Amino acid sequence: MKTLPGQTVVSPSVEPTISLPQLPYRHGVVYGPIQSRRIGWSLGVNLLPQDHRLCTFDCMYCQFPSPHRVEALRHELERLTRVPELYPVIEHGIRQRLTHRARFDSVSFVGNGDPSVHPDLFQVAQFTRELLARLGLHVPLTIFTNAVPYADPRFIEALRVFDQRLIKLDAGDERTFQEINKPRVDVDLEDLADSIGQLDGIIVQTMVVRGRTDNRASIASARFAGLVRRLHASELQLTTIDKRPAYSGVLPVLEDELHKIANLLRARVDARVKVFYQDCPSGFPSDEVPCSDPWTCPGVPEKP
Repeated sequence: MKTLPGQTVVSPSVEPTISLPQLPYRHGVVYGPIQSRRIGWSLGVNLLPQDHRLCTFDCMYCQFPSPHRVEALRHELERLTRVPELYPVIEHGIRQRLTHRARFDSVSFVGNGDPSVHPDLFQVAQFTRELLARLGLHVPLTIFTNAVPYADPRFIEALRVFDQRLIKLDAGDERTFQEINKPRVDVDLEDLADSIGQLDGIIVQTMVVRGRTDNRASIASARFAGLVRRLHASELQLTTIDKRPAYSGVLPVLEDELHKIANLLRARVDARVKVFYQDCPSGFPSDEVPCSDPWTCPGVPEKP
């Protein structure tokens, strides 16, 4: 494993046998609920295409296949469903789940890529928050994002609408960042941390992997801890892959190794450091339990 100056090497123990399931694309603007090991039963909101990924990153470990080329991104954005057309679709989807007595602990903006690419994110988030209040639903509004539009004040205002803001950070140095996240636009990690750090209660989500790309040493480094501090994160969540990645040769790490990295970071950051690694039937951690039919999903009672 390659290391950089100031990084701490965390050695693996036993090599796991790799057999990871493929996660299907999210169909529908509102989908689920899906069980997440981090936020419980999550009712998803997908503002992105139904049949492919749309994202400003091309992460090596992503559970969806690689997105279109960067030059096609603007054309893709022009094809997205916009407001006000999204409003009745979201309201119908949430009311439908209530009709079927679906249980969910969060309404989460994630879907087939990164929700930050949608030009109407602020309006849709604000509408959804107001809808939850009208329906008497006391569940948090959550976003999972790479926070790439960090220099755009409109994106910062959109983030303020959410109760839980989970920000991706998978590296402490530029080389590892470029290797694992493969950004399709210019990103400065320190500028991102300073901009997003103006918000309270940021949750940093970090995927730790090995194999074709390896970010273990970068995550255990003082430079990574410095970025977490600049984000003023309240929590740092460490996890590893449990779905078939976009690129072959990207492998999960073992649970004890995640805990070793977590212990190193606890001495360097003020945030709570948590490890999420649960056994699923295949023997790997289960972040999300995919469900092809939402009405037979464990989170939703069968139709009467």
